[in-house]
Amino acid sequence: LIFKKVHLLNTWYGLVIGYTAWLLPIIIWILYSYFKSIPQDLEDAARVDGCSRIGSLFRIALPVSAPGIIASGIVCFMLSIGEFIFALIICTNQTAHTLPVELTLFLSKHGIEYVKITAAAILTLMIPVLLVLIFQKYLVEGLTKGAVKE
Repeated sequence: LIFKKVHLLNTWYGLVIGYTAWLLPIIIWILYSYFKSIPQDLEDAARVDGCSRIGSLFRIALPVSAPGIIASGIVCFMLSIGEFIFALIICTNQTAHTLPVELTLFLSKHGIEYVKITAAAILTLMIPVLLVLIFQKYLVEGLTKGAVKE
């Protein structure tokens, strides 16, 4: 109802706002524990060496937390690319469909086009699988680093 009032139905902006509202708490939860596991001594040493607070953020904290940021980005991508219901509700016409919603177009009143839907599903799954394989090291390290107190 709110999306209809502000004219966000059938737009990419509506999808982006909805996915951001849904995924932001998850990403904050992952990154909070990861940033807590970074030793404060690293930032203190950078401050002693003359870095400003912003300089220590960009030169120390962000490079050290790269696995956590990459892992949270992959989790965010995987959750948003596989989401179906929200995209189906927000986009009622074909102006802004996601891949899972597009896969349902292979269902017709005459039946299911199994060959086409299988080929499209395999092509749809190739992107997330390749991303996970490429960033597997960062994904495992990023999701487990802040999980255990030392």
